[in-house]
Amino acid sequence: IPHEDKVTDLRNVGVRRRSSAAVVAGAVDVAMGSFSPVSAVIMLVSAGLAGSVVVGTRKAATAIARMTAVCKDIDKGNFEARLVDVSETGDVGELMHSINDMVDRTDAYVRESAASLEYVARNQYFRRILEKGMMGSFLNASRAVNNAAGAIEKKVKDFGKISQAFEANVK
Repeated sequence: IPHEDKVTDLRNVGVRRRSSAAVVAGAVDVAMGSFSPVSAVIMLVSAGLAGSVVVGTRKAATAIARMTAVCKDIDKGNFEARLVDVSETGDVGELMHSINDMVDRTDAYVRESAASLEYVARNQYFRRILEKGMMGSFLNASRAVNNAAGAIEKKVKDFGKISQAFEANVK
């Protein structure tokens, strides 16, 4: 567990322990007959807080497990993997949407590169990687592949002209 997760987890444990202690103290007050309205309020608030921490921790753990599973699929080359039905909000929801965006852009680059190079392999040079939507290293790599395809096309055409001239001279 990364350090930040440990700190968050320890804070949650502390909240649960303090809430549980308040609930136990309230139960002791009830048992000893010294129950007061203030004790009741403290006990209810503490029980609610402990319950919300448990529910929040479970929900976050489920979201992390989903993200981990998708990242492992992507690591294996499955760019069809996505986080679907994202209902989480806040930082966790934003992280889930960011993972999907990252996979979308990577998938687009891989597909575009493969399509372009398949045509180059057949000596067809019209298919280039669509640069629209590409950013950073994806854009730089797209331009490099497109420039290489253009250079190969030029060399093939130049070689064709040279071979035609040679053939004409031989005749």
